Amino acid sequence: MGNSSFPSETDDGWDWQVCSELVIPIGRGSNDTMFPAEPFDFKEYADSCKYSYGVTPRPHWITSYNVILRRFGSNIIFSNGLRDPYSSGGVLEDISHSIIAVNTPRGDLIAWTFCLQGRMIQTG
Repeated sequence: MGNSSFPSETDDGWDWQVCSELVIPIGRGSNDTMFPAEPFDFKEYADSCKYSYGVTPRPHWITSYNVILRRFGSNIIFSNGLRDPYSSGGVLEDISHSIIAVNTPRGDLIAWTFCLQGRMIQTG
């Protein structure tokens, strides 16, 4: 099987979605990793989204959407491992008494993936 240089519909859809309504502000500070600092720059991000898709990012769309969630949603749990860099774009606070956010300060995507595979690992 050869690699295609054409993006799939999934790739294009995901790229559009993170530009329009699921902004995930990932950057790194000067002492976070062995890599050079590269803080998240919203203006640069917004300019790129406008150029690529003609949309302006709505970084708080999911949390401002809570009016509809409160009216039509119930029994929803947003789970966030705060070591997972994608948690910065998640719902981190309860929206109502039945739509809640559960944040695990030492949780991360890797630990969750291994947990789903039936493996135990120690983090942190």
